[in-house]
Amino acid sequence: MKRRIAVLLGAGASFDAGIPLTADLTEQVLASVNRPSGAREPWVKALNFAHAAMFSYAARDGSNPIGTVNIERLISALRLLRGREGHEAAPFVSSWRDPVLPEGRVYADKWNSERFVRNLSQALGLNGSDRGGLAAASKKSAIENIGYFVAEFADGAKKPVRRSDYHDADQQVLRLLGTLLRVREPVDYLYPLVDLALTQQDGLDVVTLNYDLAIEQAAGERSVPIDRGVGDWPRERIGFDASAQALRLHKIHGSLDWELETHSPSLTQLKVSDRAVEQPWIVVGDREKLATDGPTLELLHAAEEAIERADHLVIVGYRFADAHVNHVIRNWMLRSADRTIGVIEPFWSYPQSGSFFAQLINEYGGSWRYDLTDHAQRVFGYQGGAKAQLPHALSAEPPVADTIVVTNVGATVSDNGAILVSIKHGGRPLSYVGFRSNAGRVTPEFEDGDGSRVTSYDGIPSRVNSWPAGEMISLRIWPTQRPETLTLEIEGHTLTSELQTKVDVPIMTSATGEN
Repeated sequence: MKRRIAVLLGAGASFDAGIPLTADLTEQVLASVNRPSGAREPWVKALNFAHAAMFSYAARDGSNPIGTVNIERLISALRLLRGREGHEAAPFVSSWRDPVLPEGRVYADKWNSERFVRNLSQALGLNGSDRGGLAAASKKSAIENIGYFVAEFADGAKKPVRRSDYHDADQQVLRLLGTLLRVREPVDYLYPLVDLALTQQDGLDVVTLNYDLAIEQAAGERSVPIDRGVGDWPRERIGFDASAQALRLHKIHGSLDWELETHSPSLTQLKVSDRAVEQPWIVVGDREKLATDGPTLELLHAAEEAIERADHLVIVGYRFADAHVNHVIRNWMLRSADRTIGVIEPFWSYPQSGSFFAQLINEYGGSWRYDLTDHAQRVFGYQGGAKAQLPHALSAEPPVADTIVVTNVGATVSDNGAILVSIKHGGRPLSYVGFRSNAGRVTPEFEDGDGSRVTSYDGIPSRVNSWPAGEMISLRIWPTQRPETLTLEIEGHTLTSELQTKVDVPIMTSATGEN
């Protein structure tokens, strides 16, 4: 039976289009605004200060801070700093850090400052009529300087220093994103995705967390009709035609070609352009992703309804870092035992314990058993990028449960008594592969002699870090007993499963003379 597919895209889905990942954008933004050109604008210094503070805070316990300050967190911090007096935590924070900028001088209220000087002079007995002549006048001048400084300092403690610099930094970064997130490479790798909108009954729902226009470009190149659900908002609610043979694109965090225009306190209008705009409406940070000053809540609700119509969700380039999106996925999986997820992941990175992805795998992936019939696997992994794996992940056929597939195996005894095993794996790529046998300790070796993929303990190779499908591995066993049949146990991980299998191999005698 054919399944109904929906797609969820994260930043990694646009990588093959030449668009940088979220983690790389911060570095590119800072490099762009800090080019060697002499004096820095005040907003650049404010941006540098915010990033430096976040970077050093991330390393306070000795952790590696690289990659911890992504562009969304940085923009969110700028917006918090510019409006911090209104933040609910403001009454509990005794000191907000400010950048020390030459341009950041606070000009105190002149009348209050002069009154402070008079009061301070009188308190110290320096009212201009004291004896002491020039010395007294000099002292009075010093007191005046101190008074103005203290008054300015007190006034600066009341009001944030140059809040406009944080606002300007926010606006300038948004302008830069329009350039940095521009499509630079062909988007033909997205054709299987946009074409599915024409071959799947009632079209295709694509929920994207990205701001870029790669999907729109691919749909245009393939003449696939696209519905983004945004009309005359807020006069018209966000809406999609669920029965249309089209690609319904749910951009729940905004888009580079959307602009929010404020005509009056009661009239805000979302404008959609045919190209990137100077000040795009995009949503960043967990707090703002549930904000009410734009169509965020309506977009999220429409995306939930779109995913609810599917029984298979293909996830591309998403790192499971958005709590509200994870909440949607979790509830969707709980509502039907027939729903499945396919995850395209470019690198072997077994999920961190306690992460949402790890929870999905523990609940719905394979788990150390010889067969998977007792508990159906519902989360499947595709190792590689969108370009390589989209055609496979979008197949109409249901995915097959992950297994360790031994396609070729043979065992021989050499002249020196070692048992030599050649074994090839034909299933999904494996990582962290261990071998045990009834004959003795197993040491794996690759035919090409690459030792970097083998982990050794006490100087003895014992575990294979990665085992691509179709690759032959050599195993060497110094037997502690002489069984007629070698029983080999194999344990390994796919992207979403922990697997185990056994294979029995007759042992052949060979006079190879190998050492």
